[in-house]
Amino acid sequence: MPDILLVRCDRDPARGDAASSALFCNVRESAVIQALDVANIYDVPMAYHKRRPRRRGSRAFGIEPSAEAAIWIAWEEVCHRIHTPEGEVTIAIVGKYTASRTPTSH
Repeated sequence: MPDILLVRCDRDPARGDAASSALFCNVRESAVIQALDVANIYDVPMAYHKRRPRRRGSRAFGIEPSAEAAIWIAWEEVCHRIHTPEGEVTIAIVGKYTASRTPTSH
């Protein structure tokens, strides 16, 4: 039986959807967390964290309450560095077999 239900969606669901999902999945309505689209995959944990009280999510993922604050501070720093990079990087790709050939049928 699940402890929490993460509902993947591209926009806020209609009113009552959380209650319906909770009913059919046998979880409390407060344990239904909307997983809305984010700009970067590293923003996903922060989005979940901001949507629900910390204790419920931490307990479900096995995070000790005493370590929780430090984990989220570190994760916020990761997200900040991704959104505000320092400088620029040039990437080159070299390939020997780059010609595109269509297979011939026999």
